[in-house]
Formats: sequence, C-alpha cells, structure tokens
Amino acid sequence: MRSERGEFTLVGLLAAMAILTFVLMATYGAFDVFGRNIRDNQVRTESTDRARTATDLMARQMRNLATPTALQPNAVSLASAYDLIFETVASSGTPPAGNAQNIQFVRYCLDTATRRFWTMAMPPSTITSSTVAPSATSACPGAGWSNAKVVAQDIVNTYQGATRPVFTFDSAVNDQIRRVRVDLFVDIDPATGPKEQQVSTGVNLRNQDRAPIAAFAQMAAGGGVLVLDGSTSTDPDNDPLTYCWYDPLATGSVGTCGPHSISDSAYFRYTTTTGWHTITLTVTDPSGLPNTHTEPPINVQ
Repeated sequence: MRSERGEFTLVGLLAAMAILTFVLMATYGAFDVFGRNIRDNQVRTESTDRARTATDLMARQMRNLATPTALQPNAVSLASAYDLIFETVASSGTPPAGNAQNIQFVRYCLDTATRRFWTMAMPPSTITSSTVAPSATSACPGAGWSNAKVVAQDIVNTYQGATRPVFTFDSAVNDQIRRVRVDLFVDIDPATGPKEQQVSTGVNLRNQDRAPIAAFAQMAAGGGVLVLDGSTSTDPDNDPLTYCWYDPLATGSVGTCGPHSISDSAYFRYTTTTGWHTITLTVTDPSGLPNTHTEPPINVQ
C-alpha cells in the first residue's frame, strides 16, 4: 500500500510482514510434518527390518534342529502360540565332553505386556544327557536362561486383545512337528496409521525325527513254541529298526537288549516253558528313539 505520493505506508508494511510470516510458518509446518514422516518411516522400517532379521535367525537355527536321541528325545520341547523352545546344534565352539553333539536349547517368546520379542539360550557347556529346558510356565524372558536379548520390538500380535499367534505348527504333538510358521505384526504406534507390517516365514524341520511304532503278532505253535513276528512294526521316517523281545520269565540276555531279553530278530520261534507268558517288543530307530508294545498274556502249550 502506497501513500498519495507513492511511498509505502506503515499499514502496508505490517500487512506484508504478516503475509510473509504466515507463508514462512506454513512452509516450516510443512517441512516439520515432512521431517516427522521421514523419521517415523525410518523407525518403522528399522523395526520391521529387525523383526525380519529375528525371523531369519530363528529359521536358520530351526533348520539346524538337533536330531532327537534317546537321551534328548524332544527336539521341540515347547510349542505354543507365543513361546517356542527347541534344541539346535550350536554353529560355533568346541563340543564339551558331556555334549558331543554341541546341542543347545534355544527359546523364542513374546512378552505381550511390552510387545518385545525375546531370544535366550542354554549354551552347550550347560547341556548333559539329563538336562531339560526350564519350566514352560516361566515368564518371558524368564529364569534359567542365559544370553537373553530383545531381537524385535513393537510386536502387536496381541494388541487390544488380538490373538494372532506368533507360532503355528502342523501338529499338536511336539515330536511330530515338521513345519513351523512364524508371523510377527509390527507397528511402532498402533493407535494411529499407517497399517501394521507383517513379517512371516515358514520353516521345515528337516532333522525332526519321529519315534517308531512297535507292533507284533504272537501264535502258540504247540510243543512249547511261541511264534513271534514283529515285522508289522513301522517307522514314520522309514528308518531301519532294531528289535528287542522280552519275557519276564526269561532269565537270560540277548545281545545288548538287557535282562529278560529273548531275541533281537524281527521274526523268530521262541521255545519256552508251558504256561502263560507276557511278551514285550521294543523297537528302536537309528537315532535311539524307542517304542514298546506288550501283547496280552498267551498260553503256551
């Protein structure tokens, strides 16, 4: 605004300053929103990448699952929606004398209160043939574990009462689990947008071994002979089986089967005393996983 002589007036200067101030504030506000969006996107990306790294680490450990043995029969010790404990072979270090396989227990669990995803372990140096994982009822991260650390955060699987599992399995029986699916829902601010990110992976437990199933037929053939046939015993993994037959009335031992054993063959004719005999068959796979079956007593004539 100019005066009659063409000069700027005070009112005009004030109006120009007000307009400039408004433009600068609007510009600053736009840049501030833009900057906050960039920072939020960076945090969201970092949180999602951290969850993805956690699932990749877990997948590698599960693919290196420790083959079950008679001493440590449960490669998967705990399988629930938000808690998983399994045995894996440590990727480094010299196996201790009492743990030739270099086995360690690994646990992954979700702390639903803090929305943090934890991992922890029992290292090989603490594992012996009698070691069992700490109680499944312990809190996350819980006592009895070492090397506990947060591997992902902002996990909203259970936010506001949601019940989306972290872990799903193809079997409800631990030693029959062959596939594990992992789903982590990540959101740094679930009360506002944008929508949560889902990180998922599926793992085939290639080293999971299932125990065999013992079964046999028995027939009294006369003359104190009992025909025993264990060829109907099976192994879910098609592994070869070893056989140990037992009769509580027997006093001897066959091979490595131990007291009261009467044979280590799949099929044989058992010559014994007349009367009632209760026969038991134990079959064992190459990993040392056994299964035992006992038939009702049979009268040998």
